[in-house]
Amino acid sequence: MSIIKPNEINLKNEIFNENNENFVNYRKEKIDYKNESLLFLDALNNSQTEHDIQKYIKKDSKWFIPLSVIFNDYGIYNASGNYFYKELQLGKDYKADYAILGHNSSGYKLILIEFETPKKIKLLQDKKNEWTIDVRNGLTQIKDWERWFSNNKDYFLKSMHYEKENINLTASQIFYLLVISRRECFDERANNIRNEDYKNSNIKIVSYDRIVDNIAML
Repeated sequence: MSIIKPNEINLKNEIFNENNENFVNYRKEKIDYKNESLLFLDALNNSQTEHDIQKYIKKDSKWFIPLSVIFNDYGIYNASGNYFYKELQLGKDYKADYAILGHNSSGYKLILIEFETPKKIKLLQDKKNEWTIDVRNGLTQIKDWERWFSNNKDYFLKSMHYEKENINLTASQIFYLLVISRRECFDERANNIRNEDYKNSNIKIVSYDRIVDNIAML
């Protein structure tokens, strides 16, 4: 697992800046995010698996791609005191692709991200308001994480040394994001079901095109 703290970030392809007052300017001046969003869209159009997406991100350390979700999807705009994790291990059995610990006026939030297939796929079963196997596979992993946290949250907080910084997390402060497929595959039925699911849980499902949009708005 790799951990990036705000005061350790000095690469140009990083979002967080240790200096809050220069954060907005940093985002605007260091990287052409609109161009990066187009580059990611091109990579997305030429990717067959989530591993292709991961290779694209890791090749040039484009961590702003997974990090982009925290602003528009989770309302975290404060650059200070945030942590970004690549491949966060949860015990010996589970691993999140990425995780972000950030905070805003409502407190801390831990966001765990799972990337699944970027291909255009059927999301719902025919004549059933149930997700297809591709979506269920991603949701199964996330629900495993959720169960793990319900049994091991105190151990997690201690192992991450959050207690030393007076950081505590309740179940309602742990969020899960599944990124899968393309926007055109989310028809009205799929949108209604995912919105209803999100009302009843902390699990959000978005398309990779949502990530493209998020990058452009950085």
